[in-house]
Amino acid sequence: MSKLDRKGLARLRAELLEKRERERGAGGLIEVIVGMGTSGIETGEMLATFLKRNPGLSFKITDRDEIIATILCGHDGRRGYLHHLAIAPGYSNQHVGRALIDRSLRGLEHRGIRRCHIFISAQNKGGPEFWKSIDWAEQGDLTVFSHDIEFPTG
Repeated sequence: MSKLDRKGLARLRAELLEKRERERGAGGLIEVIVGMGTSGIETGEMLATFLKRNPGLSFKITDRDEIIATILCGHDGRRGYLHHLAIAPGYSNQHVGRALIDRSLRGLEHRGIRRCHIFISAQNKGGPEFWKSIDWAEQGDLTVFSHDIEFPTG
């Protein structure tokens, strides 16, 4: 993939994730882009539910029908959350991610959400620098804890 110019960026199509993925159950979308970094407990059905609860906030960009970038965005009524931003190899540093972020942030703004957070994996070494470069501030006073909820089987 060569560096995208303005004409190349114009050919890329950004579209709402929920268009087809909600209908299909989003089966393999989580694994489509290298580096998505899901926790292993997420399923296509869970993704479809997330998209249904947060319409108009998550997007994918395609280049000749190949998904090259995705963003998952939602909110809790007070704050927005970017859960995943993934760019295919060969498309980084070409403003593809920024285009997705801007679309999701505009969607949050239309819903009255004035702050958005992103959680970055400790293994994503370039992540913090990218977010700082586009004027996001690190929240050094917060630590995230997680707990997996196990449902009884049978």
